Amino acid sequence: MGNENIRKTAVIGAGIMGHGLAQLFATNGYDVTLIDHKTSNLEWSKCQMLVNLKLLNEEKFIDVKPQDVIESINYTTNQGDGVMHADLILETVPEDIKLKTNILLKLDAQSTKRSILASNTSGLSITEISSATKRPDKVVGCHWWNPPYIMPLVELIPGEKTSMETMDKIRRFIESLGKETIILRK
Repeated sequence: MGNENIRKTAVIGAGIMGHGLAQLFATNGYDVTLIDHKTSNLEWSKCQMLVNLKLLNEEKFIDVKPQDVIESINYTTNQGDGVMHADLILETVPEDIKLKTNILLKLDAQSTKRSILASNTSGLSITEISSATKRPDKVVGCHWWNPPYIMPLVELIPGEKTSMETMDKIRRFIESLGKETIILRK
């Protein structure tokens, strides 16, 4: 692992993006908790990750055992428990500003004050999303392309109050995954 600031991660939403990000983080040796409001979504994500990992392993893109990666991930429907010790929490829920701000409002109380709160959004205002928290300096947009374990580029989007420290930590984390980052200013 190439990042001394982020070790424990939590991904909220076990859908198309969420399971791919959990898979990417776990394959790279990070501690991962995948959180969803439905157990059936978590079970679906395990099946999807297993298919993905077997293919990546067969094609020699990864050299880890697929089942080991699946078993290394923590799965829960309890958001509070899932984010309690996370250094980075990435929400991957649908592009709905009310849904995202509601999640960040809850995360503000459920996570540690040092936790970075990231939103996988391609068009919503990070400044507006971060206004739901008491720590807008720790909120960042982190837009991944699908599938995130293949696509090489990640957009980082600061809000008006996102700190340089937060931007630096998230950039180094993403680069430790072998990805390239670009910072969007507008």
